[in-house]
Amino acid sequence: MLCVRMLWAVGAIVGVAANILWLHVAAEKLSGDRKNCGRGRVTERSPAVRLGRPSVGLLGQKPTPQLSVYQQSHRTAGMVEGEELPRQRERNNRQRNNRRKQRYNRRPATFSKNVVVVLGIKGDDQVDVVRGKASEFGEIVDVSCRVTRNDNFLYIVEFAEAAAATAAVKDMKISDDTSVAFKRLPSARPAPPRGEGNPQIVYVSGISDIEDTALLEIFGGEVTEITRGTENRYAFLHFATQEQAEAALSKNDIQIGDVALRVEPHRPILPRTPLVGPESDVKLVIIGPPDVNDQDLRQFLNEIGKVTRFSRRSRRVAFVIYETPEEATAALGRSNEVLPSTSGPITIRRFVNVKRQNTPVVRAAPAQSPAAKKTPARKPNPKRQNSVRTKELAPNAVYVANVNGLSDDAVKGFFTGNIVEYDRLSGGEAIIGFDTAQDANSALDQNDAALDDKTNLVVSKKRPITNRRKRRYRNFRVLVTGFETGFPKDQLKEAFPTAQKLQMRNKYAVLFFKDQEAVNEVVAHSGQEIFEGIPLVLERLPRNKS
Repeated sequence: MLCVRMLWAVGAIVGVAANILWLHVAAEKLSGDRKNCGRGRVTERSPAVRLGRPSVGLLGQKPTPQLSVYQQSHRTAGMVEGEELPRQRERNNRQRNNRRKQRYNRRPATFSKNVVVVLGIKGDDQVDVVRGKASEFGEIVDVSCRVTRNDNFLYIVEFAEAAAATAAVKDMKISDDTSVAFKRLPSARPAPPRGEGNPQIVYVSGISDIEDTALLEIFGGEVTEITRGTENRYAFLHFATQEQAEAALSKNDIQIGDVALRVEPHRPILPRTPLVGPESDVKLVIIGPPDVNDQDLRQFLNEIGKVTRFSRRSRRVAFVIYETPEEATAALGRSNEVLPSTSGPITIRRFVNVKRQNTPVVRAAPAQSPAAKKTPARKPNPKRQNSVRTKELAPNAVYVANVNGLSDDAVKGFFTGNIVEYDRLSGGEAIIGFDTAQDANSALDQNDAALDDKTNLVVSKKRPITNRRKRRYRNFRVLVTGFETGFPKDQLKEAFPTAQKLQMRNKYAVLFFKDQEAVNEVVAHSGQEIFEGIPLVLERLPRNKS
C-alpha cells in the first residue's frame, strides 16, 4: 500500500513539471510572433487577439490592447505610442474646453469655518448621538437636524472654534455611511440700489433681544419714533434733530452683551421700475412671506369675495381671479395685512400683462479684402416663403405654446374663462377649449405674457402644422376609446400583439396594422371587456388618400 502511494506522488510531480515546461516553450514561441500594425510599429500580438478575443497573457506577460479598424487605418508612421488619433484629439479638446468654461463661469463656493454638516444618518432622532461624537473635538454651540428636498436628514453642527470644526471634518466618523463636510454658504447677492435717506433717521441691526426702552438708554437723545423690522432684527430710530442722529452713528459696533450693534445712516432701497402694460380687472397678484399657508390664504381671500381661480407659482407668489371687478378692488384695500400663520404682511396688486418687444440680433458682417469678389444676392425662393402651415381651431378653442415646465393648473391660471376641455400636447403645447367663443377671444390677451426673462407665452387661434414624413401603415388604423387618462401603455400593447405601432393620447389611442385583415379582426372585438371592467370601443378610421 505504501509503494502505491509513493508511485502516485512521483507521477503527480512529473506531471506538474511537464506542464510548466510546456507553458515555457509556448511563451517563447509566442514572444517571437510579431506583427506590423500599419504604421511602422512592431507589437506583440497573441493568437487570441488576432481571432478577436481579449489577450489573456502567459507567464506574466502584459496583454496588448486590440486596435479597432479605424485606429489601424488612421495611424501614421510619425505617430508615437499612446498618441491620440485626430478625431479623439478633437473630441477631447472640445470636452476639455467645455469643462473649463463651466469652471470659470461658476461662482466660487464659500464655506463656513466653524459649521459642519453630517449626511448619511437615517432618521431625525440622532441629535444626541451627533452631539456626543462632535463634543470630542471641541465646544459645541448648537446641533440641529432638518430634512432636505430629497427627503434626506441633514445634521448641522456649529462649533465655537474653527479648529474644532476642521478636526471634526477630518476625523469625525459616526458610521460607515456617514460623511462630514463644511457647510456651504449661499452665494452673495448683489446689493440693491439705494438712494439718499432722511438725515434724522438711523438704521440699527442686531437688536432681536433688546427692547425699545433699552435702545433709548443706549443712544440717548430725543427719539420721536422707533420702527421695528421683520422679526425685530433691525429698527429705524427717528431723532428730533440731525445732530442727535450723527451722535448716534458714532456708536457703531458698540458691544451689547455678545452682540455688536451695527449703526448706519438711513439709505432706503430705490423702488423698482413699475410694470407697464394692460392691467386686469379681476386678476390679482399676492406676494408674501414663504411660510404663507394655502388654506389660510384661500380663507382670507374668500372672505372678501368669490374666488373663481387660485394658483400658486412659488412659495412667495400666488395668483387669484375674482368673479367681479368690485371684489378685486375690495381685495386691494386689504393689502399689507398679516395672516395668523405668517411672519410678515402680504402685498396685493393688480396683474399686469407685460409684453416685451423682441429686438432682432444684429451680427457684424465678416471683414473682406478689397479685392474680394462680391457674390450676387440670392433671390428668395417663392416656394419656401410662408412655409409654416397653420390650422384653424374651433371658435371656442385656443392654441398655447412655450409652457414647458408648467403644470396644468399653472397653465389654466393664465385664463379667466370657463375651461371645459384641456388637451396637453408634447413639446410644451396645449389645446384649451372654453365654454364660449367670447372666453376664447379674451384668452388671446395673454399672448406674449412674460414667463421668464427669455420666454413669452404664445396664445393663438391657429395651430402650426409641421411637415412630417409619411408614416408606414397609415391606411390601416383603429381608434381605441373607453379608457381613462393614465391607462398603462404597456397593457394596451400586450392586448393587441398584431399592431405594428401604437400612439397613446390622454383618452384615446390609435393602432396601426399591416393589412385590412388585421384591422377587421380587431374591430370585431369592439365593446368587449378586454380588460376587467373596461369595455373598449374599437373603430376603423378612414383611409387616407395620400
